[in-house]
Amino acid sequence: MKKNIIKVFILTIVLMCFSTLFILNYGKTYTIKISNNYSLDFEDNSRILQIIDEKIEGNEYIIKFKALKPGKTFLLINKGDYYEQKIFYVHNNLVITDNNFFGYSTGSEIIPISMSIILIYLLILLIKKYKKNIRKNIFQYKNI
Repeated sequence: MKKNIIKVFILTIVLMCFSTLFILNYGKTYTIKISNNYSLDFEDNSRILQIIDEKIEGNEYIIKFKALKPGKTFLLINKGDYYEQKIFYVHNNLVITDNNFFGYSTGSEIIPISMSIILIYLLILLIKKYKKNIRKNIFQYKNI
């Protein structure tokens, strides 16, 4: 039993380290997609973000930003009758998050994937333990 706890602990630590490195590596850039018929107003006077790539694919305007230094900046999207404002936070490790200090960042999809791997591993351990105990006696208290 203690072996399994140590294995789960080690798996958790390894996946946490991998997720952190993944986000630190891919989070320094951020891609936003806007409909082609909207105009964009991006003024970054403090030089927090830099546009490194702009392209039009089909009906979408795709912009890729790169973090230059920590801070907070805004992006205004003119949608005709109203404006949509996006807030970008750049953290000390230059990871860009969208609309919230702990918001979405490039590469943050790895966190639910890592959590799923840990939960699947725990489920496999529980099923193995249940099958082992059921072989001994199906009417044991821990099998009910």
